[in-house]
Order: sequence, then structure tokens, then C-alpha cells
Amino acid sequence: MGKWLDATSTLGLLAAGFAGGCLISFWSCQIRRAAQSTTSSEGSSEGRRLVSIAVHGGAYAIPDGIAEASVKGVSKAAAIGYEILLRGGSALEAVEAAVRELERNPAFDAGVGSVLNEDGGIEMDAMIMDGRTLECGAVAGMSSVEHPVTAARLVMQDTNHVMFVGEGADRIAHELGMPTATHDELVTSAAREEWNYYRKYRSTISALFDNKEGSKVNSTEKRSEPTHAQATHVQRSKMLSSFLRCWSWPSMLNRHTEVVELGHDTVGAVAYDCDGHVAAATSTGGITAKKKGRCGDSPIVGSGGYAADGLGAVSTTGHGEAIIKVVLAHRILAEHVRAGSEGGQEVGGFQRSVEQGLEYMKTRVNGYGGVIGVDGQGRVGMAHTTKRMAWAKAEQRHGGAISAGLTL
Repeated sequence: MGKWLDATSTLGLLAAGFAGGCLISFWSCQIRRAAQSTTSSEGSSEGRRLVSIAVHGGAYAIPDGIAEASVKGVSKAAAIGYEILLRGGSALEAVEAAVRELERNPAFDAGVGSVLNEDGGIEMDAMIMDGRTLECGAVAGMSSVEHPVTAARLVMQDTNHVMFVGEGADRIAHELGMPTATHDELVTSAAREEWNYYRKYRSTISALFDNKEGSKVNSTEKRSEPTHAQATHVQRSKMLSSFLRCWSWPSMLNRHTEVVELGHDTVGAVAYDCDGHVAAATSTGGITAKKKGRCGDSPIVGSGGYAADGLGAVSTTGHGEAIIKVVLAHRILAEHVRAGSEGGQEVGGFQRSVEQGLEYMKTRVNGYGGVIGVDGQGRVGMAHTTKRMAWAKAEQRHGGAISAGLTL
């Protein structure tokens, strides 16, 4: 009897292994087929493929006060990356250059202009991925460099690792030649005032909800009017405070409360170069007054971004925890491959995959955000489920003009 059970167990393991092998073979076949299709994609008379780039500056309810600066910022970043592609540069070079431009622009929450955590410190995250080799690099919790995306690329190129965090991330970046940026060089007055305003607003909410003896709010106390600088960021601060109400006291407000669109100024870029290679990069300063040590989706390969030749490249933005739960960037590309195996990769197919990925995140985990991507042939797809998303793109197959906006 024991020998019969052993034989049965062995057969079961063999069957499971065979099924798993078939599944792996199926996906490997789909990836090879997608990669092969790239070799026959549209190209110029010299046989070079038609390049494309897409850039985002965050998906949330972007305040009117920084709307124009956001559109100008992503437009400039897209133009910089697109020029690199037209000169024959790689997709990897293009996405790094585009994101570096956004990191140095104080209108965005990445690099210079990063928001402050609950302790008033800066914690920046970034990732970059080369679709040609699947090499990738990431950093999290950095506080002393201006360009986290370049730190991520150095991790990818000059170490045997994928991710460094906290002090280790700063240390390896400096060891690899990156200059030190001080706290004052990275923090803008707008970020500091937003943090101060948020703390004041939060303390009022805490007093109202805690209602401990001796902790009372004087409703007749006269409040000072916000300064002009505060006014441009007050909308985002209030949204963050609303988020605090909804999630700090779950016994009072359940998770079906109306969704609050938070300020997620994540920036990112995806590109397709003349050799048919793709790349993705994402960078962020996080969210105002976040818990120290909290890490969102941006540096997580597969969630904040992903790139693979023949499949495409994706950069995400939005509710980081939700994006991580559904592994959004990789999911979109995997679903696009699956759709292709069912005859769904015609023109417009990638756009549908992007939209379906965001819809899945919304219905499955109540998460909202935005996505930019290019498929394995360089066609751009973009969508967002938030009120706004700063975006810009240029596609050589459509004339190469830079187009940009806040909604799609």
C-alpha cells in the first residue's frame, strides 16, 4: 500500500511539473513571438524604427495653480528625450534624461521639490529598466542626491544588485560618483509651507476625532489666511487630510468611503528607440507627511515600472499601495501579451490593455492612478482614473510633434 501511495505521489508530482512546464513554455513562446514581431515593425527607409516617447508628471487632482507649470514641464522633458531618440540614442538614455529634467523642476515631487515626510525629511525613490537586457536598478529612501533616477541607473550598471535603500542608497550613489545635494538644496519653500499647513490641519483633525479629556478645539478661534504660496498647495493638503480621516480611524469610516484623490507627483518616462529597444523610468518624492520609511510603488520593478523588448514599457503613478498589490506595470504588459495570443494586438490593442489595467486596480483594490506606456512596436498608450494627469508624448509615426495635457 505504501509503495502504491509513493508511486501515486510521484505521478502527481510529474503531472504538476509537466503542467507547470507547459505554462512556462506557453508564456516563453508568447514573449518570443512578440519579440519577433518587433523586427517587422514600422520603420524608415533606412530600416530604422520610428521612435516614440511618453512622459508623465503625476496623476492626481493637480491644482490649477500649478497646472500650466506641469504641462510645460512634461512637454520640455518629452522634447529632451525625443531629441535623444532622433539622434540615434537609446531608449534608456532618453528616459533617464527626461526624468532628470522633471527631477530638477520644482513643479514636480521628485528630486528638487520633493515633499517632506512626517519628520520633515526627504525620502526619494526611483527605478529604471532596460528592456533590451531586463537589467534594472532601483533606490528608495534617498535624501542626498538631486537625481535619484541616475542613482538607480548606476546601481543597475555598476553593481551586481538591483535595489539599495536608505543610507545605503545614498552611500552607494556617492561612492559611484554622484555629488551630494543638501536638504536645503532639495526642499522648496512651497514643499515646506505645504508640510507646515498639513501639520496644522492634521492636528485639528486629530483633536476632533480623539476628543480626549482636556483636548478641545475652540471653534471660535480666528484662523489666519494662507499665504499666496500656500494657496497653490492648499488643495493637495486638504486631500491628504481627508485621506487621514478615512484611513486612520477605520472603525468610524469604512473603506467604501468616497475615494479621495491624493497628490502623487510621481514622474516617469517610457521610450522606444530606432533599434526597437524599450526602457522605463520612474521617480518620486513620495507623499506629504508620509510615515518615515514608507515606500510606495515607484522603485518596485513590475509595479512602478517595467520594460521588456517585444512587449513594451510602462511607468505608473497614483496610489502606491494599490499599484503594488496588482503589480500594475507588469500586469498591463502581461495582459497585452495574452490579448495578442487571442488576436487582440491590432492598433489600439495596447491602449485597451492600459485602460483595462487601471480598471482592474480600481475594481479589485479601490486604487486610482495613471499609466503611460509604449508597446513592442513603439505605439503609445496612456490613461488615468484620477481627475488629472500631466502627460506629454511624441511619436515619429505621427509626425513627431510634442502633444501634452492634463486629461485624456
